[in-house]
Amino acid sequence: AKKHRNQASARDETLDVEVLITLFRYKDYVAQAIGSAELAIEGLKARGLKGGIVVVEDCGGDGSWELCLELADESSVPIRMLQPAKNIGLTGARNLGLTSSKSHTLFVLDADNRVHPTALAALYDLLRGNEAVAAYGPLDVVTLSGEHMGQISDSPPDRKRMMTQGNYIDAMALFDTEHLKATSGWDSELLRHCWGLEDYELWVRLMRSNRPIAFLQETVGEYLLKENSMARHL
Repeated sequence: AKKHRNQASARDETLDVEVLITLFRYKDYVAQAIGSAELAIEGLKARGLKGGIVVVEDCGGDGSWELCLELADESSVPIRMLQPAKNIGLTGARNLGLTSSKSHTLFVLDADNRVHPTALAALYDLLRGNEAVAAYGPLDVVTLSGEHMGQISDSPPDRKRMMTQGNYIDAMALFDTEHLKATSGWDSELLRHCWGLEDYELWVRLMRSNRPIAFLQETVGEYLLKENSMARHL
């Protein structure tokens, strides 16, 4: 229903990394997510790589669209924004960002999380060096008060563990964009059965492919743990 590009965003430019931020009524958090992505993209630029951000605002009606417009137009980083005609849910919003992307790789960043300044460059090198379909690393889990609650995504990919103990890898990761498109991205049908299974299913599907998933030892970012966080309820 709505599209917007800031002055730094060229319509036909192919990016090395695009950061996908989806949000629904996360106005109080999204500025920090965008700010962290901007710093990480500056780190890419220093390496001669092109980065940008795509924000999919899923009709939250809380002023998030207007806030992100302001943030985009003030930014020197390429930012494009999309809003569907009606709410399409997290999976639909991610797939909208994916299918419209012209980037080589796509980094998923939830609107209440933050990526570290050096993470995009490190993950990009790891993914390309291993010809991997995805690359991820540990995330610090922090509360609203700043208390550190351990880490998630803190172990290398292990199919047996994934199938017997459940999902332990967060969506905050770098993906090969073309592979995701070719395999239809996130499965929206799973929302009919249980909230949050789309990430689990995607990682299982990627582990069955003939390409590796790369694991970065260093911490990639921060996962904000709130009362309504998915990690508390799955």
